[in-house]
Amino acid sequence: MRERVPGVQQVDAEETIDGRVVLRFQDGSFKDPFSAPYVSDGTIKMFAYLVLLYDPQPHPLLSIEEPENQLYPDLLPELAEELRDYAWRGGGQILVSTHSPELLDAAEVDEVFSLSKKSGCTRIHRAADDEQIVALVDAGDPMGALWRQGFFQGHLTDQGLRPMDLVFLLEESSACHVLKALLPNILPTGIPHTGKSDLQQSIPRKLRNWRTPDTRFVVLHDQDANQCVDLKQALTAICRRSGRDDTLVRIACYELEAWYFGDLEAVRTAYPKFKAAKYAEKSKYRQPDTIVKPSRELERLVPEFQKGSASRSIPKHMVIERNRSPSFRIFVEGLRELCNRVVPLDNFMIYKDIISLERPD
Repeated sequence: MRERVPGVQQVDAEETIDGRVVLRFQDGSFKDPFSAPYVSDGTIKMFAYLVLLYDPQPHPLLSIEEPENQLYPDLLPELAEELRDYAWRGGGQILVSTHSPELLDAAEVDEVFSLSKKSGCTRIHRAADDEQIVALVDAGDPMGALWRQGFFQGHLTDQGLRPMDLVFLLEESSACHVLKALLPNILPTGIPHTGKSDLQQSIPRKLRNWRTPDTRFVVLHDQDANQCVDLKQALTAICRRSGRDDTLVRIACYELEAWYFGDLEAVRTAYPKFKAAKYAEKSKYRQPDTIVKPSRELERLVPEFQKGSASRSIPKHMVIERNRSPSFRIFVEGLRELCNRVVPLDNFMIYKDIISLERPD
């Protein structure tokens, strides 16, 4: 307990006269110990796991559901080590169900199985059997990040999808929702990240270690405070050093939310109280890519606007041809050119929504 939970120096158990057991936790910073009701749930839970794992009469099978509940995330790697040690000591088999990226990061690839549901049936997939997951883990991608990015959603064939030959590397999940609404026949091959740094570190690993032949990549990145040309050159250089100078790099100026200002009628449809006509002809909104903080501007104009929900509600009403955002049009034209160049005739219909610049029915 001292090794796994910082601050806890000793745990004593005292039996009361009526047969109950009182636990007292000694914190090194205090003179008197704390009784269990005054100790955090996480400390109590970690103590319970350790008692179970060091039982002198080990159990042949332990099943633990979502051990991340009430535990501080930094304790999850510690718990994973204890679980693994228990099995190695011959204590028995352990089955753990989790939705925690931190716990997944602490696991070995051959310890992980993912479950997916199709037609009322649950399918089990062994991570070590997935060549793509193994390659990315070997390249340094944490398994928790791969889970957030959709690599543990079940095999493509189990989802009725064809092999991925157009992959979007995106800055965050909201960008994935936007493209899923605009380009439903292409996604869900969008891979969201947790910000700019995560995306830029991930690009080389994905480009160098992708296992599906003939894959083409698209990188979409917000401009934010960067110079647009400099940022695009930097991202293009990363792709070139990774051996994929055919990657399409596009910048949303200044943020992807500027694309919403490019189609204010779509914003009005998603938020009926928004007066689109009032703002449509104002010079500030006629040039959406010049709005430095479009997400904050939307929060000001549309009180109920929230970035996550808006990325699902606004794009489904957007019409490509009427969008005023130059960076949006450049993005679409780049996709159109890429698909005209690399998509074989038998896959043409897969890309009809960007080849023809028309929304599918």
